[in-house]
Amino acid sequence: MWRAYLKVIAKKAAGAIHVLDRFHIMQKMNKAIDEVRASETKRLKADGYEPVLKHSRWCLLKRPENLTDKQTVKLSELLKYNLRSVRAYLLREDFQRFWRYVSPGWAARFLDQWCLRTMRSKIEPLKKVARTLRNHRELILNWFRAKGAISAGTIEGLNNKVKLTTRKSYGFRTYEAIETALYHNLARLHLAFGFKAEGIRFLRRGLMIDPQNAAILAVQILAVKDERLQEKLKEHREAMKKWVLEDSRTLGE
Repeated sequence: MWRAYLKVIAKKAAGAIHVLDRFHIMQKMNKAIDEVRASETKRLKADGYEPVLKHSRWCLLKRPENLTDKQTVKLSELLKYNLRSVRAYLLREDFQRFWRYVSPGWAARFLDQWCLRTMRSKIEPLKKVARTLRNHRELILNWFRAKGAISAGTIEGLNNKVKLTTRKSYGFRTYEAIETALYHNLARLHLAFGFKAEGIRFLRRGLMIDPQNAAILAVQILAVKDERLQEKLKEHREAMKKWVLEDSRTLGE
């Protein structure tokens, strides 16, 4: 829903159906609920009331079918109170009906009614979400035109994996190193070498490799089906093997 991103998509892929999918919408809604819960917890504590919202974060954020037994009991207790957090939770659960529609027309009618109720709720974080949904109404309804077949959840998971790989490696000096590290980590390939020494780093051709994150050593070539990628990984494997053997005292058998 980032404005700059929407402009780029509209310019570069004008003929495509741009879908604001369920993942991002519910992510925004959960952030709003968590914001309401956090502020209300502080207010109750300041006013001297019983801390009924303590340890309730995941009770409010998770779907009912995913709750543990303990969380289910906690949620049932919370629903007895007339709290802003509880009202925000109930609005979120009511919105889940939106995804059951098949027709974009009926889905649009439900969306308009839900936004109207939310704007009257006096819960500012959720009102902000409702305004966002109104502003992106047509893009959200594209989810139904695409028959619910598109989700950005997988893409977001991939992005997080890329960020984690880069952060764990303390950065890379070349794009080639990043590319190879991501091929290795995202394919869940195993390392064939073990390390005994800690803190040893190998710096060859701009590749900085830490023993705890040896991203490109001894890649299992057979696990990769792409022939072009196989050849590329073979080259890196042989080069790294040669360099590592020069410092064989640091390697385990």
